[in-house]
This record gives sequence, C-alpha cells and structure tokens, in this order.
Amino acid sequence: MLDDIWGLTYIDISEILMIAVGLKKWGYIITDLYEQGFTVILKSEKSVIQLRRDIFNIMEHLIHYDNEYLVGKQEEYSSKLEAAKSEIISDAFTEILGSSPDSFRYYCVDDRGIIRGYGNTIEECQEILIEQRSIADENSIMEM
Repeated sequence: MLDDIWGLTYIDISEILMIAVGLKKWGYIITDLYEQGFTVILKSEKSVIQLRRDIFNIMEHLIHYDNEYLVGKQEEYSSKLEAAKSEIISDAFTEILGSSPDSFRYYCVDDRGIIRGYGNTIEECQEILIEQRSIADENSIMEM
C-alpha cells in the first residue's frame, strides 16, 4: 500500500517504522510490524481513504522534518539499525578473516587504495600483494 501512495518500490525500514509509529500515535490499531511494512486494522472501507491521507501526511512530516517526535524517533531507530548492520558486517568479516581486522598490525592496499589484505608483518602484506599481482609501491602497507 505504501508504494501505491508514493509510487515507490523501496521505502527504508526506518521510514516504515515511523509511519507505523505515527499511525499508532494518531489512533490507528497496528497489529504487526515487519521489515517490509505493517498491519493496520480498519473499521470501514472509508477508513482506507483516510489511512492513505494520513500515511501521506506522515511521510510529508518526515521529508520536511516538521514533526519533532517522528523525526527524533526516526533518527533514533536509524542510528540503532546502522549500528546493528555495522556489527553484523564486522562479525561476518571477522569470520572470513579468522580474527578481527583490528587484531592485525598492518593492512595492504593496491595503487587505487583498495584494501587487499591484512597481516601481522610487513612481509605478510608484501606476499599478499605479490599473490594478488597488485600494483603497489612503498606506501602500500599501512599500520593499523
């Protein structure tokens, strides 16, 4: 339904959460909340028209930052979501490397500044660059 109102194919989860929170604050009954949307109980078919208007109004408030409560909550939830995503990515990368990237003493980059690997010695990083046939210079191995 949200994409019907705005013609969008993707709405950020923090916006979905805020629309649901805003609707609840405006008296709607929200019975479920998930990443792609939420469930609203309506009393009549006429309510659908009002619901669409209210969703539109909430999205307008979010776009123009003119509802302090909704904007504050959106920033709070966005911050929490970003922190969780960052932690999950870090956990997965630690799993891939076998230990945290921060546990290595050095990292090596190619001539475009792209990280090519991690090592505890300069020699380990030099080997990584040679194995990957990366174009490198003396500034390609950096301390963490």
